[in-house]
Amino acid sequence: MSMGSLAVQLGSFHGAQILNPSTVKKKLKRKSFSFSRVNALYADDGEIAPQSKGDGFSFYGGKYSDERDKTDDWWARGDFMYAYSPQGSSNTVKEPLFGMKLGAQSQISSNEYRWFYVEEGTNNNHTILLLHGLCSQAYSFRHVISILAKDYHVIAVDWLGFGFSDKPLYGNGFNYTTQEYTNALSCLVDRLKSNQISIVAQGHFTPPVVEYISANPFKIVKLIMINPPVSKEHSALPSNLLEFTNLFLGDIFSQDPFKASDGAMSRISYYAITEEDKMVYRKPYLSSGSAGFALKSVIKSFKKELKFDLY
Repeated sequence: MSMGSLAVQLGSFHGAQILNPSTVKKKLKRKSFSFSRVNALYADDGEIAPQSKGDGFSFYGGKYSDERDKTDDWWARGDFMYAYSPQGSSNTVKEPLFGMKLGAQSQISSNEYRWFYVEEGTNNNHTILLLHGLCSQAYSFRHVISILAKDYHVIAVDWLGFGFSDKPLYGNGFNYTTQEYTNALSCLVDRLKSNQISIVAQGHFTPPVVEYISANPFKIVKLIMINPPVSKEHSALPSNLLEFTNLFLGDIFSQDPFKASDGAMSRISYYAITEEDKMVYRKPYLSSGSAGFALKSVIKSFKKELKFDLY
């Protein structure tokens, strides 16, 4: 399968573009950064997705029933890997409004952050890394993964702050800036131990990916961008996402799993989501208040920083 046909397989997403790394020009100054080697932690096959009664702050907790659902099936397909160390001090995490201690799922207990990923295909084949867009999860690639795995080694990950990956609170080792996401991606790619890979990047998470490729052009064969913010009007975040940055109300909105997960996706994209699939996207917000605080933090940072041009 060629990269052109790969874009066709991704055709359910609007606006796919393919770029050679040499066409991407770095525009921002980059500070020096060191990476540490990491080890993998794997989830057991058939394991049930992590449950919670809530962490004392989020408006909702747990799951609606004890029956197995799509969240559990997706969880069983995935693993965890450690990549990227917290920057600065990482203290006991408390929610920002009233100083209440968040629950165990909101705390970062490792020296490296955990990334949830799903991997399929043969290791000997060319590796394609699938990176979801803002407000989404790797789950959005669930159908594409198996199709591409026939010809490629495919890995889809949840960005830090989303899905089942770690969600550090702002100011406790990760501030959700585009530069930090660029650095974290570099550490993640190093962890994959593939000489050269291709990357599929979506939406407003495309800029930090382009920044990474600008600094590491020889590690990337192709970049496929889906709905990239390539113009001034597209680089601005939609108004319904900016609601999450409102003083006080932003914290309330971000703790509502209906508004912060599938609600946000439906309002900014062409997604038509079934109720069963919506529950997968809601799960992180149902389990811990940290998911909502992470969403608010990344939207606040991206609002200030997203400046994107292609040459």
